[in-house]
Amino acid sequence: MKMAEKILFVCTGNMDRSPTAEYLLRSKEGFEVKSAGTWIHARKRVSKALIEWADLIFVMEEHHKNVILSICPEAEGKVIVLDIPDIYRRNDPELVEILKEKLAKYFENRMVNDCICNRGRCTPTTKCILSEKDFPHVPRHLGQ
Repeated sequence: MKMAEKILFVCTGNMDRSPTAEYLLRSKEGFEVKSAGTWIHARKRVSKALIEWADLIFVMEEHHKNVILSICPEAEGKVIVLDIPDIYRRNDPELVEILKEKLAKYFENRMVNDCICNRGRCTPTTKCILSEKDFPHVPRHLGQ
C-alpha cells in the first residue's frame, strides 16, 4: 500500500489562503494535508515538527518560505512558492480558481474525478484531482 504524500500549506495567519488550499486536497486519496501560518498569532503556527512532517510545502508568498527556512534550512528542496498575495478571504471563488490552476501544475499526473483545473488536458477517462465537488459554488471551466 502506497503511503499518502504529506502536504503542508502555509500562509501568514492560517485563516484564509492556506485553509482554503488544505480543503481542496484534504479529501483526496493519496494525500495527508495540513495548513499553518507564520504569524505569531496564527490559528495554527508553523513549527519544525510540521516542516519535518511534510513531504512538500506550498507557501503563498516568498516571505513564508524565508520563515520556513529560518526554522528548518534543510527543507529548501521541498518548499514551493505559489505567489498568491494576501488579498483573499477564505474560500473566495477567485482564490479557489488560482489555487486549482497553480496546484494542477504539480499534481497533473494524479488524475481523479471531474476536471475543473483549467488545464485543458483532462478527458472523461483521465480526470483532474481538483474536483467540482470540492467547491461547487465555483463555475466549471474545462478549457477544452
